[in-house]
Amino acid sequence: MVNRWSLLLILALALLFVLPSQPAAAEETANSDTAAQMMKIVKDSAITGDGCSSPEGLIGLKDMAVPAAAHNSFTVIGDSWGFLFYGEFRDNMVDAGYGNMFEYYMRAIPGTEASQWVSNDQWCPLLFLLVKFLVRNDTGTPHVLISLGGNDLVNDYDVWGVSIYDRIEADLRMLVDDLIDENSDVVIIFSGYDIVNMYKNQYCTDWAIDLLGSAEPAVVNPGLIELGNRQAAVAADYPNVYYANVFGALQGTPGNPNINEYSPVHYFTDYPFWREDCIHMGLDGYDVFTQALVDWMENNGVIPLLASRSAAIEQ
Repeated sequence: MVNRWSLLLILALALLFVLPSQPAAAEETANSDTAAQMMKIVKDSAITGDGCSSPEGLIGLKDMAVPAAAHNSFTVIGDSWGFLFYGEFRDNMVDAGYGNMFEYYMRAIPGTEASQWVSNDQWCPLLFLLVKFLVRNDTGTPHVLISLGGNDLVNDYDVWGVSIYDRIEADLRMLVDDLIDENSDVVIIFSGYDIVNMYKNQYCTDWAIDLLGSAEPAVVNPGLIELGNRQAAVAADYPNVYYANVFGALQGTPGNPNINEYSPVHYFTDYPFWREDCIHMGLDGYDVFTQALVDWMENNGVIPLLASRSAAIEQ
């Protein structure tokens, strides 16, 4: 007998394929309020960190209509960082002159691990099917910005130890291969993360000590940077896959972080739906982070450097 969650999920997926595409203005309006959008789309299960482990977080997918065909789509997928920085990323792209060049989509779910996006035992592959549909039917060049690996590290390091990095790298490779299988022209960018601050409060300090034996920046920071190194290793094996190394953006030196220092604490905040949060920035922090992403993509030929931007940089 079909249970109620399966029925609701089937109905939600059916709506995704029959609803017309949302105009760009509607997409922007739907994502203008990060907190409200999170409550609306991912529901309580994802907000509390369950990610794709249960179907409740995907019932709101009916609000993510899939267009029959996109053109030059730019889709953010992955975890809470991707969800939270999407609005700032889109705004910084628009401000830089790329508003009419791409169609922007947010398809990230807070709490999710890379392993969940490639596992048949989780619910993320249902969302990933819709991402692949978007990539496959793009009439231009689809771009996918991936924020994944952080939750694998946070949730499973105490069990896997340093071998967690091998698992993350393998899962990210599988994710990349799946996207390329859909469209060989897809451009994939790993957004990485940035230096956090475990001195934010006593809870975060104690949490770092419990996990790593120390809360010192020189102990904590290399673990995050190694995650970036693994994303870079994946990107190096594909011609259209990139690792945007902007570690240090919050320190004012994107791509050149000071591992002996944390990022300024004022960039980090507590969201009402995450208690004792040690890893998320406020929107001002994500603004700085995503501006560094836009700059990196321009400087590395991932997106064209517009004449107006080139003139501004030269001045």
